[in-house]
Amino acid sequence: MSKVPKIYRIAKMIKLARMLRLKEIQYVKVINISIGNERFILAFLLLIFSCHVVGCIWFFVATLSEEEDWIYFESHTFDQYIISMYWAVQTVLTVGYGDIKFYSWSTRIFAIIWMLSSVYVFSFAVGSLASFLDRQDQNNQVYLNRLATLKNIKQEFKISKKMFLKIKRELKYGKRDFSLQYHILLEELPPILKIELSYIMNKHLKQEIGYFYDKSQQFISSIGPLLKPIKLEANEFVYCTGDLAEEIYFVKSGKLAIVLPDQQNFKFMMIKPGSYFGELDILFYGEKRKYTIMTTKPSEFYVLSRKDFKSIYLHQFRDEGQILVNEALQRKIMIKSAYDDALNFLGEDNQCNSRTKSHKVSKFKVLDNATSPQVDPKLVIQQKTEDYNTNDDGLIHFDKIQFKKKISQLEKQIKIKDQIIANIQQELDELMNQIQHQMSDDIVGRFKITKSMEEMMQLRRQLKATKKMEDTIKSQRQIYRSVHQKTQFQKDCRKYSSSVEQAKLLNSLWEEQ
Repeated sequence: MSKVPKIYRIAKMIKLARMLRLKEIQYVKVINISIGNERFILAFLLLIFSCHVVGCIWFFVATLSEEEDWIYFESHTFDQYIISMYWAVQTVLTVGYGDIKFYSWSTRIFAIIWMLSSVYVFSFAVGSLASFLDRQDQNNQVYLNRLATLKNIKQEFKISKKMFLKIKRELKYGKRDFSLQYHILLEELPPILKIELSYIMNKHLKQEIGYFYDKSQQFISSIGPLLKPIKLEANEFVYCTGDLAEEIYFVKSGKLAIVLPDQQNFKFMMIKPGSYFGELDILFYGEKRKYTIMTTKPSEFYVLSRKDFKSIYLHQFRDEGQILVNEALQRKIMIKSAYDDALNFLGEDNQCNSRTKSHKVSKFKVLDNATSPQVDPKLVIQQKTEDYNTNDDGLIHFDKIQFKKKISQLEKQIKIKDQIIANIQQELDELMNQIQHQMSDDIVGRFKITKSMEEMMQLRRQLKATKKMEDTIKSQRQIYRSVHQKTQFQKDCRKYSSSVEQAKLLNSLWEEQ
């Protein structure tokens, strides 16, 4: 009878099975993981939890027996828990090693029950792992097939490495959408459920793109499944003038600009995140692109095809289409005005540059020393573009007043520099005239000597040398008296003489003496 309370405790442990009902409780997913990863993690945690519960029950069953069992050979409770856990895991994953011996009937009966139950637990864990790996292979199979096709195209048609990496990046970026064919599921639902589910799946567009912020639930539900994400790096062309107008773009992040490719990609209008572009070509310019747009920073877009654009805006939601057309008319005028202003500005700038280049290089050096550093007008305009007014449609454009003010400032700077150059040129001309008229006689007298004057100066130098040698010889007369002295005297005379004629003259002087 003393064992009855302990057996009642085992019945209480059956309540632990209620924890399995947690799977049916709705919860908020904090970590964004796929359903396959979620099932794999759940199976692993279930295996660990089952082994923990079974180990604890097995230890409790062993304490019910008054006979000596394995728990009496271990004194510490932690050691007993580790052994219980080890036995439970060993029984699930293997056939058992027999290193833990138990003698009571209660532990043996529980061991039999756990051995039979472990078949199901082990099968569930292995099945979840196999399903997870198989699902991973299926998700990658479409991407691998398309990548293999791309490699074949590269080898056969010799496409560049840059183009290959660009397409590969696009395939990898859209890889998550290969196996998620949501539109198939949506088409099978009733209209009401289809709208509700589609809105839940695409309501993130309101936070990511400002254009969709005030749009209706029906509009988001209809256009969301048709949008395709793409990504471009910095300084890549979205499209160029003359390309086919097949898509409209909604900017998620990054920065873009409408540029003039013939003017070194001069940026005359910026496009901010949350806006859209590309609709003007479809509505007004036919099948060709009117302008060239490129990214200035890494950018992400949602792309809507021409066919879907007409279906959404011109048939299903005509009110939204009318609003878009009205805004497009304003955007068309604004972009055309900015385009013309940019061309006029660049034309005036080129004329100023041509006038400046006509001067000599030396004048530019004087100008650089006399004035402040030169300012590139095109660089100033492009750097100040982002500080100008921003429209609600997402286009950052030149305010005409600011634009004309900046042009007038630059023209004043150019006129000042031209005036300085003219003054310097005038001073140089006057200086050259003074040099030519006032100092011509002095320059001729110093640097242009006649031939007769050169001969007179040479004779004068010779006479001075001769006079000096005569004085030296006279001072030595009393020393050189004998023939030997005379010979030595002649040698000395040759040292001081520069020619044979002078030596003979000196010799005659000696004879006279």
